[in-house]
Amino acid sequence: MNTFVEAQAFADGDMAASALAQVEAQFRASEARFSRFDPTSELSRLNQATGRPFRASPELFVLVAEALQAAAVSGGLFNPGILSALELAGYDRSFEQLDRREVTGPGTAISANERDTPIPELPDLMRIRLDAQSRTIHLPAGLRLDLGGIAKGWTVDRAVALLADLGPCMVNAGGDLCAWGAPPGQSHWRIGIPDPWRPERDVAILRVRDKALATSGINRRRWRHNGREQHHLIDPHRGVPATSDLVTVTVIASTATQAEVLAKVAFL
Repeated sequence: MNTFVEAQAFADGDMAASALAQVEAQFRASEARFSRFDPTSELSRLNQATGRPFRASPELFVLVAEALQAAAVSGGLFNPGILSALELAGYDRSFEQLDRREVTGPGTAISANERDTPIPELPDLMRIRLDAQSRTIHLPAGLRLDLGGIAKGWTVDRAVALLADLGPCMVNAGGDLCAWGAPPGQSHWRIGIPDPWRPERDVAILRVRDKALATSGINRRRWRHNGREQHHLIDPHRGVPATSDLVTVTVIASTATQAEVLAKVAFL
């Protein structure tokens, strides 16, 4: 996931400290399980096992199922099969290791390649076979998954479910956020939406309670590859970084998983 995580909980000091430690452990476990940059992660091992059944952990099985459902509902706009396209655009290592020289502030996207890059379409994704009884995932040969964004939202939801038993809480992982209840003396959480050009100031303040929100945009994860400016939001029809007059999109939804998917779909 490669992002900052903020968690707040209003509860007895010892109970809150214990729960927050569990939240930290959840995020570390998700990073170890779902990172595509770690060749030993479970996701990497799944991607290395294309063409044959892979027995998955309950967490990976559920997350892949949710990603495929999101792909189906969005008509393929949300596409977890974009890993090859991301790598061709130069996103083949963690973000802090990418070449960001000369990359300026947000603007319209520049396509990564002269020609389109084939990536799995929705029918290809639907060829992924999930067997709940054996808890196996069978990726067609050559199809690999990237679960970074949806894994972040999914982990936020699990963290909030843990903290909500103690009282009002909020978990924010790089802009994927879920707020439960409200701080003492308040009716809602006040969530600032940063200006993409001047992130030190907010363009809006949202009042959120028992909801989640996520922001997708091209203002942060930008780099240079083969002399071109790139970003991580891939056009699922062309297989290259999307061209858009949008910079960021923020969506409020019932869960952070839903908000993450919908923000990406709305941007594309």
